[in-house]
Amino acid sequence: MVLAPKSNNTRRAGAIFVTSRDEPRIRAHFRRLQEQTKGLLDLSYIVNRSDLPEPECSLSYTSPKKIMPRRMQRMLENGGLYGGFVDVLFVPLALALKNEFVWIIEYDVDFSGDWRDFFTQFETDRSDVLTTSLITRARSLDWTHWETARPPPEVPQSQHLRSFNPIMRLSRRFLNAYVRETADRDWPGHTEYTIPTIAAWRGYTIADIGGKGEFCPIRRRGRNYANSPEDPYSLSPGTFVYLPHRHVYFNDNSADFPQPDMLYHPVKG
Repeated sequence: MVLAPKSNNTRRAGAIFVTSRDEPRIRAHFRRLQEQTKGLLDLSYIVNRSDLPEPECSLSYTSPKKIMPRRMQRMLENGGLYGGFVDVLFVPLALALKNEFVWIIEYDVDFSGDWRDFFTQFETDRSDVLTTSLITRARSLDWTHWETARPPPEVPQSQHLRSFNPIMRLSRRFLNAYVRETADRDWPGHTEYTIPTIAAWRGYTIADIGGKGEFCPIRRRGRNYANSPEDPYSLSPGTFVYLPHRHVYFNDNSADFPQPDMLYHPVKG
């Protein structure tokens, strides 16, 4: 059974929960998210088992071959989605929800508190891109993926940004702009750079979900997650990192999450 939202109420945020595996513990993790955000989010459970954009879902979405042909080609050249081209999967699905804002949540993201408390922080935030670990190229010159990031030459280096996107929220107007931009111009490279860089260059609003970086508003400073954005690979130490893995979800063993009301990543079985 594929879980889909009961409505597309544009006054609420949409959300897609994306997993590469469909297992009981992941379903239980999703149910906690679903129960704690009832009436707040229109949630869809998406299973994508392969390295290609082949989601199992009931959403009526437009093929990325049609709306994102250049990124689709780059994804194929790269050997699949998971070397930095997951936008080819989630952008068409997010647009299918019809909501003004859409959260994209990967299955290995958890929160050590009530999910409702997390999401209600952003109900009045109108940022087009809400994500984590936002940092400029100048402050992260050793990032692993800069060597494949080749934006159009007219994009100044001052607008080259990177982020960490296991959970993020995008506006519908930015999603449409992203589709247009990546269809009109070739944007090779990792989604963690294409999303914030296109947003900055095209004048869309960007904000950090938390942390201590320059893109985080004062009211969220030091909240929601901790990591080390200037680290070029693991983002460690912190709660929201690339490595190391955690092995239990919060509802499996809350004692394994020492800091309350924080995002944790990655949780791998």
